[in-house]
Amino acid sequence: MHEKMYQAGEDPMQEYREDMKRQEGHGETGQPERMLSDIKPLYSRFHQDLTEDQMSTIPILSTGTALEQGSKYVDLGEKHPQEFAAHPGQVVKPHNYIVAKSKMEYTIWNYLIGVHDPARLDQGDAS
Repeated sequence: MHEKMYQAGEDPMQEYREDMKRQEGHGETGQPERMLSDIKPLYSRFHQDLTEDQMSTIPILSTGTALEQGSKYVDLGEKHPQEFAAHPGQVVKPHNYIVAKSKMEYTIWNYLIGVHDPARLDQGDAS
């Protein structure tokens, strides 16, 4: 995995804040929101690395939810989940387990997309 390098004076959280702003007012489908902890296959997959409390804060978008163009998401149903930017007209399909970056605490987001740097996971120095 390639990590983005930042120049002096650049804010590494700027992209994250911009995604959050784009997601404000995101449309809902009227279906009840499910959390990762409510979905048995996901619970089984992540319970060794995430606490019950952490899993209960990860909202899975409902089938039919329109994704906001340009916003960042991850499909936890994938074998190796990777961050992606939504394309125009993209919606959550029945077989997807989509999480919006804008609805996540950044350290959990980093874990979900496969970041292993302890500093980006708030785990301190690995040495």
